[in-house]
Amino acid sequence: MRPKVVVVQRRFLQYVWLLAVAAWACFRIFAVDTWLAQYGVNTAVFAVVEIGSSIPYGIGTARCVTSLIDHRRVSAIWWGVMGVVGFIAPDLYMVTAGKSMPALTYVIIIGVFVILGSFSIVGLIRKYRQSRIL
Repeated sequence: MRPKVVVVQRRFLQYVWLLAVAAWACFRIFAVDTWLAQYGVNTAVFAVVEIGSSIPYGIGTARCVTSLIDHRRVSAIWWGVMGVVGFIAPDLYMVTAGKSMPALTYVIIIGVFVILGSFSIVGLIRKYRQSRIL
């Protein structure tokens, strides 16, 4: 059983992470409205997809990390899958909804997706390795 202090601290960090994810979602909605609406990406639909997927992404990634720390691999996998689906959904909508976007736009979307996805994977691997030591 985890001490109450650890539970409270984890809950606080999860809320902070969810707020960061929400701020990023707001930035992305603004960016889509500013740069991609002219190519057929519906900002309202994107906002629904982005906000709707941010919740499972934020919760999934936070719980995946805590599951890794607690050495609960199966739980970490399920939470990780939830996080991946939440991460992919808005970008998938952008790429499929956009019509006649310049090639550079696709390169930027895919590049940001790959870079941020790589950071996430490297971060999870580090957390996993640290949890094996703890």
